[in-house]
Amino acid sequence: AAAPGALHAELARRDPAAAARLHANDRLRLIRALEVLELTGEPLSRWQAAHGFAAEVVPMRVVALRLPRAVLAARLDARCAAMLDAGLLDELRGLRAQGYTAALPALRSIGYRELGAFLDGACDLETALAAMRQATRRLAKRQMTWFRGDPTVEWVDADAPIHALVGTVGSGGR
Repeated sequence: AAAPGALHAELARRDPAAAARLHANDRLRLIRALEVLELTGEPLSRWQAAHGFAAEVVPMRVVALRLPRAVLAARLDARCAAMLDAGLLDELRGLRAQGYTAALPALRSIGYRELGAFLDGACDLETALAAMRQATRRLAKRQMTWFRGDPTVEWVDADAPIHALVGTVGSGGR
């Protein structure tokens, strides 16, 4: 492993603009920025500037649907159960049979991580499902916090009649 700060120092030397945007401890993004530079010969900052993420190409409106917390939690829990019923555990078994391990970032994501603990014998299936539900609810809470911090997001009640939603959007219905 590289010394603390070594990746950031290397990126600062080779792509100062990207390094200025990244925290010195953001190992994953630092590695990705260096990887882009190695594979393409172009700094990540140049790729991003050329893409024009900052420019609004199409005028748009971001609408977020507001649900009562208990309703949202019930839907998230049902979604986790449906994923399990649809074969998520078998999918994970298949990936492991192909040699993929929990060290792979994608297999540390919600669902794979908790069901992986079950496959490893660290817990029973009900405990793994409960942990998956909790992790899903935590992610939803972080997402809600993120969107609430964006003043351009317009919030509307999800259970409002559609004609009420259309009338609310754009009229400051936060």
